[in-house]
Amino acid sequence: MLRELDPSYSSSAVAAAVAIAFVCLALVGVALWTMVVLSRRRRVIETSTALKHLIALNGLWQPAVPSLTPITLDFPVRVNSKAKFDRFDLGTHLMYCLLDYEDWFEHEVRARVDSVVQFDLYKQEVAKLSSACLGRSRHPKVRQDVFTRTEAKLFAKRQLPAPVPAARITSTVSYVSPQGRNSYTGRLTWDFDQLRQGLRTAQAQRARKSTVQAQRQRERSLMTSTLRVSVLRRDNYRCRMCGASASDGVPLHIYHITPVSHGGRTDLGNLQTLCADCNLGKGNRFVG
Repeated sequence: MLRELDPSYSSSAVAAAVAIAFVCLALVGVALWTMVVLSRRRRVIETSTALKHLIALNGLWQPAVPSLTPITLDFPVRVNSKAKFDRFDLGTHLMYCLLDYEDWFEHEVRARVDSVVQFDLYKQEVAKLSSACLGRSRHPKVRQDVFTRTEAKLFAKRQLPAPVPAARITSTVSYVSPQGRNSYTGRLTWDFDQLRQGLRTAQAQRARKSTVQAQRQRERSLMTSTLRVSVLRRDNYRCRMCGASASDGVPLHIYHITPVSHGGRTDLGNLQTLCADCNLGKGNRFVG
């Protein structure tokens, strides 16, 4: 005898078969649509004047706008006391380190800045090409509005990527107490913009220091024997603070009223006769 089929089993099998059929149809539809899209893209690429010119333009500009790796360096230092750790200036330490490797940092920073500058010029050329060529080509088997839309998308995707200058320059100070009971770490990290600014600041400080030192040396070199005698005569060969003279057995010297270290000039108006004791009392203070 034939066994009667379970109605619930029969309906479940039919539903599963229908679901599988729908999935298969969907996959076929996706595959067909993908083929249509790829065929359309191929036709646009083969026909588009804008895309051909863009490829040529990319070949010319690629060497000028490379994607450079981030500048990454760490400058660690260890100190031998908690007091030194607390006083340690990470920013100053980092600027000194930049100057120690100044030529290398200059080269790396300049390369990335130049890449950005060149990319701006490249984008100007791309804009001119876009204005002159996009939407001007056509293909007989692709509708014009579809061709133009596809061409614009491909044109945008095939442009060179913008270079992004990046850096991670780190200054680290650490201290470990005797027997290693306590440990401390301080860290300062600069990105690319902070690196550029830090390098400029370090160079400017060095230039100012060099200028000040040169100015001080120049002012001191202007102290001639003739000028010394002129100051002594003007001050009647007496200390302008206590009135002592050489006849009292006190050695007299010529000193700056406004010290050279504070920008004082070596001229008659900024010089005075002082004995050694009064000069020690004066120090670097401003005395009229």
